[in-house]
Amino acid sequence: MNGQHNQRQVWNKFWQGQDFTGFTVKEYHRDIKRIIDAAAKSGGTSIEIGSGIGITSLILSENMACTLLDYDAYILERAALLFKRQQREACFFCCDMFHLDEIPEKYDVVFNSGVVEHYTVEERARLLREYKKVLKPDGVMVIAVPNHYCLPYKLGYVALRMAGRWMFPKEYAIKNLSRELREAGLVLQECIIASDNLIEDSIKSRWLKRIYRWAKKIFRFQGYLRVFIIRHS
Repeated sequence: MNGQHNQRQVWNKFWQGQDFTGFTVKEYHRDIKRIIDAAAKSGGTSIEIGSGIGITSLILSENMACTLLDYDAYILERAALLFKRQQREACFFCCDMFHLDEIPEKYDVVFNSGVVEHYTVEERARLLREYKKVLKPDGVMVIAVPNHYCLPYKLGYVALRMAGRWMFPKEYAIKNLSRELREAGLVLQECIIASDNLIEDSIKSRWLKRIYRWAKKIFRFQGYLRVFIIRHS
C-alpha cells in the first residue's frame, strides 16, 4: 500500500503542474484508437482505467460509448470539462482500480495506457484480475505501455531518473505479461509495437533530429509503444 500511496503523491504533483486549457492528440493516442478500432466492434462500450485527462477516450468517443475511471476526483472533473468543451459525452467513475467490484457494467473494451508499467509483476496480475471483472465475455482488453526495448526511450528514461528529473513513478520493463496473464486467466492475442515517430517528433533541434534519423536507420529502433491485445481464456 505504501507504494501505491507514493505513486499517488507523484501523480498528484504531476497533474497540479499541468495546464488544462488545451490538449494535444499525440501519435500514441491515435495508435491506441486505431488498434482498438481494429480489435473491437464499432458502436460498443469502453472503459479507460487510470484515465487521467482521457484524451484517448475523447477520440474514441467518435464511435464508442466511453467511460473514464480514475482515483483522482480532480482530474476526472478536468476530463469532464474537456469532454464538454469538445461536445462529447462520457461516464466518469472515481474509483480505486484495485477494487472494481462496485462498477456495475461490463464493457466491450477495457484499456489503459501508461499505467501498469508502474507496478510489480504481482501487482500487475492483481490489476488484470480486476480489469477482467468489467470485461464482457467476448470483449477485448488493450494494455499499452512504454517500450523499454526502444533504445532511445530506455536511454532517456535512465538519464532522467539518474538526474532526478523523471516526473513519473518508477517504470518496470514489460516484454510479454505472460505470468500476469496466466495468473489472471487471460490470454494474449497479439503484441503490437507502435508509435515509431513519437520520439523523433518530440525532438525540437533540427540537427539532433537529423542525427536521430540517421541512428534510427542504422540501429532500427523499435517504436515507443508496446500494446497488448488480450482476451478471456
